[in-house]
Amino acid sequence: MNFEQTSHSNNNSSPISQKAMETSSPSPKQGFTRHAALLLLVACAALTMQSCSRSEEARNTSQGAPHQASSQEVQSAGMGIENAADDKSTAAPPPTAKVFALQKVDAPQNGKRADFAWLDGKKTVKLSEASKGKPVFINFWATWCPPCRRELPDIVELQKEYGAKVVFIGVAFENEATAAQAAPLVSSFAEKNNLGYVNIVGDEKLVGKISAAYGNVEALPTTFIIDKNGVVLDKLIGGRSKEDFLSALKKVL
Repeated sequence: MNFEQTSHSNNNSSPISQKAMETSSPSPKQGFTRHAALLLLVACAALTMQSCSRSEEARNTSQGAPHQASSQEVQSAGMGIENAADDKSTAAPPPTAKVFALQKVDAPQNGKRADFAWLDGKKTVKLSEASKGKPVFINFWATWCPPCRRELPDIVELQKEYGAKVVFIGVAFENEATAAQAAPLVSSFAEKNNLGYVNIVGDEKLVGKISAAYGNVEALPTTFIIDKNGVVLDKLIGGRSKEDFLSALKKVL
């Protein structure tokens, strides 16, 4: 803004100028009146601001002011997070791999599948005993075989879905000379890929014997579907899909 500049008066001022100054100067009564009006205006403004503040506070209360969490609420929330973490830590682990050494292979009889046995600790378990009254799904495979690895996730899913009705067995044809050498390799692979069903490993002699007992398995993977009476109903050579396996399983379910 532009302010108007004025100079001080001196003793040689004219009577007209002096009279004008006296005329323009407010009287004491007029000054008091203006002062009172100013005080009244300030008081009204203060009352208006106080009223607005109370109205804002009432509006926040009715609409719901931001919630300030108490220390007890914060502690409860923390306990909830800890409990969730505990629940997650106690979740059931994936199925443990079951890898056993092949112990004995019997010749097939009367057109039925060949029986074989494996060593579970100090106990000898025969396939005929483990699968009594149930169909059997036998998959010949190897950790070094790409088509075998591709179809394993489907077999794992089928085992989870039908494991109560069908016995799933894997027979691993590894390049290691002995079962003791092959077992750690297959166990590690089975753990990483959640193979929760029984897998069998053996030395060169027993692997050759079980291959011959099942019609000379020459290609991997090869899968046999066997009914509850031990009769081989289907032989699937090469990698297959879940739908292919399920179609074959329906013959024995």
